[in-house]
Order: sequence, then C-alpha cells, then structure tokens
Amino acid sequence: MLDNILSPKETKIIVFEKTITIKPLSLKQTLMLGEILGSISEEIKTHFKEKDISDAQTLMQILNIAGYKKAGGIINILLNWQIENKTDCEISQEISLQEISSLTKALAEVNDFKEIFINFTTALEKLKI
Repeated sequence: MLDNILSPKETKIIVFEKTITIKPLSLKQTLMLGEILGSISEEIKTHFKEKDISDAQTLMQILNIAGYKKAGGIINILLNWQIENKTDCEISQEISLQEISSLTKALAEVNDFKEIFINFTTALEKLKI
C-alpha cells in the first residue's frame, strides 16, 4: 500500500485545457522515445560531422534539431497520444512551460525511475554486460 502512495499508478494533469491521465511509461512508449532520440543523435552526427560543437551558434542549431523538430512527437508520446486535435509541430509550438513542468512532475510521480535504473543496472551486472 505504501508503494502506491510513493509511486501512484496514474495522475492527472491539464494540457491544452484538457485533462490528461499520465500512467507509467509502457514498453511501446519507451521504444518509440528511443527511436526518436536515436534519430536526433544520428541527425546531429550527420549535420555536425567535423564541426566543433562547443560554440553557442552550433549549440543553438543542435537544440533546433533536437527540440523544435522532435519535441512535439516526444511530448505526444509522453501524453500517451491523448492530444488528438494537434499535430506534433503544433504541440511543440503551443505547449507552455507550465504544462511541460506538470508533465515532467507527473512522469516522475508515476514512474519509479530510481528503481527502474537499479533493476536494469543489477540485471546487466548479472549478465556481465
């Protein structure tokens, strides 16, 4: 019972004036997030093959690739595709910082990331990977 209080099975937030139920991330959501993050990484590697990425202008270009182009898709996955009337681009352009912070807090509340990390670390150690 205490586990459910510390890490509830779901919570509700308001995004775009709609009540959204946030649940623990599913395997499908996790794999789709990995795919998007992998594509961002590949796009950055391709775009900046031999450039020094330590200057501010290049950092802004990276944020543009990572953020603007992919943020809506990431947010849509984290919201479990519950925003039906907006494209990924519209989501990334219109979501407020308050809504993003509420989503981040809700995800942390329903997913015990510390336990997940410990479990995978322990499993990898046992597998000697």
